[in-house]
Amino acid sequence: MAKFVVDDAVSGAWGRLTSDASTTSWIACGYPEGSSNQLVFKGEGAGGMPEFLAKLPADDIVWGAIKVVAVDDRGNLVSRRPKYVMVKYAPPTVAAMKRAKSGGHKGAVKQVFTSHVDIEVESVDELTEESIIVKLRACGGAHQPTSYEFSNYSGTTSPLPSSRSLSPAPTPASNPAPVPAPAPAPAPAVVTPEPEPVVPPAAVEETSTTTACTTEEAAAAAPVNDEATGLEEDTEALAV
Repeated sequence: MAKFVVDDAVSGAWGRLTSDASTTSWIACGYPEGSSNQLVFKGEGAGGMPEFLAKLPADDIVWGAIKVVAVDDRGNLVSRRPKYVMVKYAPPTVAAMKRAKSGGHKGAVKQVFTSHVDIEVESVDELTEESIIVKLRACGGAHQPTSYEFSNYSGTTSPLPSSRSLSPAPTPASNPAPVPAPAPAPAPAVVTPEPEPVVPPAAVEETSTTTACTTEEAAAAAPVNDEATGLEEDTEALAV
């Protein structure tokens, strides 16, 4: 079994695609006539993804790559970062054996096309801006761009899908207002209990209204014993 070889021209095309000094925005590579063990350079252009799609053949396998610019517009700051997408295009019109064999070449191609994401399609209709945006967002971090450019990289942008649009991050205030200190809690009210009314002791009812008598009065008041008096008188007469 012959070893699969990537032609040097393929590496050169990838270098032009990723160079800041180059206007190349897509490249296309494939198999030479009658061979499936070598990947050769087929073409390139500056028209972005629309031009790349227009150049895809109807009956041949293409290993290609396109440049997408991620734009992060936060109002006072705009950043632009290129992203590279590797594309394998294998239409159903290609012989099944050739398509199956090309699947084993992906690892060798990825060693040259060090892209951010890769995608495999069978028709031109499958390769859409939205499908690529979904993959780019999935491999990105928490900070996502606000739009992507697939052509006309100097101005025209492709916004994120409406269902996945991101709101610009809020700009923190340079001099935030101080946070007022919380008001102290009111002191608990002191309740002074009212003195209980003093109830004067109940007047002691006199149990007897009779005033104590003197000895003489008591004696005078005592009842006279007639028998004792008679005895005294008899004693006095005998004495005489």
